[in-house]
Amino acid sequence: MFIDQTEISIRERGKRELFDLALHVARRHFAPLCTALLLGVAPFVAFNAWALSDIPSDRYDGDSRFQYVTYMTLLVFIQTPLATSLMTIYLGQVLFRTQAMPRQLVRELARSAAQLLWYQGVVRGGFFVLLAAAFNDWNDRNTFAEFVIWSVALWALVARGVRPYLNEVILLERNPRRPTGATAMTTARRNAALHAGFGGDSFVQLIGAGILGSMAALSIWLTLCYLRAEFFNAIQTDRATLTVLLPIALWLAVWFLAIVRFLGYLDLRIRREGWEVELSIRAEAAALARSTAY
Repeated sequence: MFIDQTEISIRERGKRELFDLALHVARRHFAPLCTALLLGVAPFVAFNAWALSDIPSDRYDGDSRFQYVTYMTLLVFIQTPLATSLMTIYLGQVLFRTQAMPRQLVRELARSAAQLLWYQGVVRGGFFVLLAAAFNDWNDRNTFAEFVIWSVALWALVARGVRPYLNEVILLERNPRRPTGATAMTTARRNAALHAGFGGDSFVQLIGAGILGSMAALSIWLTLCYLRAEFFNAIQTDRATLTVLLPIALWLAVWFLAIVRFLGYLDLRIRREGWEVELSIRAEAAALARSTAY
């Protein structure tokens, strides 16, 4: 593997071009990315189904449907960074055409698990949402647990809008959480330095991704409902429509947006650090070293 042999051309791109490139990456690496997502979301799918199972489901009237859709969406939003971690590691490895083996992906995830759980679970509140959802009585509206879920979701929205690439910093750059010297670069410092001056641009990209993700999830959900009605003559909004088809639609939208987020991280590094020039120089140096060796 040579430094100039990248899977994705390293150059600056506009926002619309990033979404277009994400489609090509999704097509080219469809099976591995789907496998990585399935492995990442499996525990969260089981947890969400269990945590929201107390919402009244005998008729699924308007209030119950709205409640289920709202909190399923919020839970998926909060869980996205942890659930897409394997996808991020896979994309980081195949960028330089490195063969990504399953054991290697799991090993790389284990190396960063402590920091990932700390920043996404504690600092950004993911664990508090899981606890609130697990112990909430969904028959009792306006509870403290629901307040916690909404508060953490709002905090996560702001944090991801200003500094959206924390996952990539943790999983791909692997800085220590605490400084080991006077000038040691920690994860927090690196995250702040990477996003400094680009908060507005990142927030605009979050808005675009949110609109696209919402439209994609809704389209997938309605399509699945239509196919279910056509093939199984099930036209009512029943339990399966919300507990099975809705999570599938949400996680498929998350799958695509995780690819967009990774490409946005690459683009930010190129714009901020001149990564395109750096890789070109390193590629020329490597080529010169190979030619002199012969």
